[in-house]
Amino acid sequence: MQKVGIVYTPEKIANYVAEISIKGFLLEKINNKFSTNFKNLNEVFGKYIKKEKGGQISIKLCVDNYHKNQFNYIFELLKSLRVLDPAVGSGHFLIAVLHILEKQYLNLKEIGIINWSKYKINEYIISNSLFGVDIEAEAIEITKKRFLAALEDLITNKEDYTSSLNIDFNFRVGNSIIGFIRESEINTPYYTNLNEC
Repeated sequence: MQKVGIVYTPEKIANYVAEISIKGFLLEKINNKFSTNFKNLNEVFGKYIKKEKGGQISIKLCVDNYHKNQFNYIFELLKSLRVLDPAVGSGHFLIAVLHILEKQYLNLKEIGIINWSKYKINEYIISNSLFGVDIEAEAIEITKKRFLAALEDLITNKEDYTSSLNIDFNFRVGNSIIGFIRESEINTPYYTNLNEC
């Protein structure tokens, strides 16, 4: 597939890039806003959510006002976050981003800042935070199907099901390097004679 410029990014690398970029961005915003020096996101929630040896989680339910302000800021920050993969392929990078963001929303749920179901969290992230472009229409369809399948696996009741979810805008066929957004533009170049450029 390298003949046509398609290169597969291994999942391990996609996960690493997502982790470094998304967590780094969130930590920078939190540290700047509250003059803190958190080194990782576990520290942000560490006072309230602790993992025990057996994998169990203990939660301190009484959140003081200072930390409540921090957590509300994190919630607003997460809701406003937009991530674009300009060469989305089959969506490995955005799937990794989905898992990172989901974990932060679930932390907020555990300490009582939000009461969204796991389905609602994932639906919100997929429909509001994740965007992808690829020159290959098949890659875009694969990406859409991956995200829709991820959501379907989370449906536990009829309140979770949203039939109006439309991610066609989020994942588009196009050339992010030169700006084509319609397949017809790819097949019909602006200039047929390169001397006109």
